[in-house]
Amino acid sequence: MRLGPAAGLLAALTWLPGCSLVANMAVNSISGLLAEGEAVLRSDDDLDLVKAPLANNLWLMETMLETSPEHREMLLSATKGFLLFAYGFVEPDLFDLDFTQFEEKQAVRRRAARLYRRATGYGMRGLEVNHPGIEARLRRDPEAAAAELEVDDAALALWTGTALGAWIAMDTDNPEATADLSLMGALLNRSRELDDTVDDGVVYDYLSIYEVSRIGGSIDQGREYYEHALGIGPARAPVLWSTWAETGSVASGNREEFETLLRQTLDFDIDSEPGARLLNQVAQERAAWLLRNVDDYFLDGMQNP
Repeated sequence: MRLGPAAGLLAALTWLPGCSLVANMAVNSISGLLAEGEAVLRSDDDLDLVKAPLANNLWLMETMLETSPEHREMLLSATKGFLLFAYGFVEPDLFDLDFTQFEEKQAVRRRAARLYRRATGYGMRGLEVNHPGIEARLRRDPEAAAAELEVDDAALALWTGTALGAWIAMDTDNPEATADLSLMGALLNRSRELDDTVDDGVVYDYLSIYEVSRIGGSIDQGREYYEHALGIGPARAPVLWSTWAETGSVASGNREEFETLLRQTLDFDIDSEPGARLLNQVAQERAAWLLRNVDDYFLDGMQNP
């Protein structure tokens, strides 16, 4: 996907006086192209090849949002784009570091947290367009404020909640981030209530993580969400297996399940699901790292099947 000329044209338009109308038209035209481009990037199996185009797309989105700051589709694309970039190209840097490289690991986590925070911010901006002041209301009373959201907010609620959860996971030393876990749950649950088919039902993937991670959460409920997500189709299976191993299997102390799921992830033929090659390849890299570090997750070889 090549967007260089379009990016150059838009950048010029945003700096020329009196061209805001033309620039807004350009934003509307290019937003659809970027959405299609996301699918192309997700189907690629060469992480090095995808990294630069995705970074360029993120820059382009932010440029366009300077011109059209309330463009909901572009805000949604930015939320998903920064999520993908941090998950696919920043977090994996942790896999090359060992337990002695604490400062280096912290630097990677801080960078990933910043990108996830940015993704969360764009998602909140998208929700604010139709619901002014909702971010403040969500932080005061997540459940009540989430109930204000409507069907056409389902995707923004889904990806904003997901971005927030990823930020929390990377920014564990920040009390502000950790305190927002209930907000993540409110957004995900509201998205599920409004339309659980958004992006092929991916909300169940993240609800399984949320349920296992929250204080007072239910592993059984998390497993139910996980199994529901698996039942939707095989495209995301490696991501689901790897994620459940890292969350549900660890939380329940089930080392055998942990290792089995990660080996399934590594054995999966990513070319069998071309639309999800990128995320599945990242899942395989994560699975390999988790297997190498299995003893860090289970003490003395104990397990609770």
